[in-house]
Amino acid sequence: MTNFEEVVADAAAFPITGWDWTPLRGHDSMDPRPWDYLREVTSRLGGVTTLLDLGTGDGELLASVSPRPSRMVATEGFAPMIPVAQARLSPLGIDVVPISDGGWDHLPFDDGFFDAIIDARAYYSAPEIARLLAPGGWFLTEQVGSGNDRELNELLTGKLEPLNPDMQTAANQLEENGLRVVDTREALIPHRFHDIWGVVYYLRLVPWQLPDFTVDRYRSGLRQIHGHILEHGAFVTMSRRYLLTAVKR
Repeated sequence: MTNFEEVVADAAAFPITGWDWTPLRGHDSMDPRPWDYLREVTSRLGGVTTLLDLGTGDGELLASVSPRPSRMVATEGFAPMIPVAQARLSPLGIDVVPISDGGWDHLPFDDGFFDAIIDARAYYSAPEIARLLAPGGWFLTEQVGSGNDRELNELLTGKLEPLNPDMQTAANQLEENGLRVVDTREALIPHRFHDIWGVVYYLRLVPWQLPDFTVDRYRSGLRQIHGHILEHGAFVTMSRRYLLTAVKR
């Protein structure tokens, strides 16, 4: 389809099950990160017997962890993802604990229970990380950095959007809660949308990027992006990512 109205209507109606990125294949592309998150996790698993995955999403990444610690627990707060994660992880003996809004600051686990906590782009509370980790335990997180895809938001809204906390702020919060930050890395990664279908689906898939998004509300800006793609071949935004590792003193 090349007609703008047909394309955006199709993207707006396309069913989303869980947090499924596969329909975006061919509609957008992103350069690889300069690190491999799964490899960073697995390289640190020696001696770890208890592992917590915060915001496991669909559970695919946690299911790939090898070797597996003897006790692994996942949490998830995005309702459509919970049954998807449970279907994937429960057969592996990994519990998936649903977390309601506001529950991330008071997770249902004992003090010092975990040797390691991992987090791929989910919210976390620095005091809770400190409480849950055993002494010498480690925390590794990859987060969306300050101003992620801001070019997309600014074109659609006509204003500077609020920024996510930056890496230094996150590091300071962990240090203030008794952890020692041992590694920090940042990356600015081109994110290319090859058609307007991908833009609409992406904004539906990650509602936190533009919480009030609907096609009707942002039709004018979507038309601008559509025209830009037809003229230039892609609409390019910059994805911000950082990787942070800390150890409990």
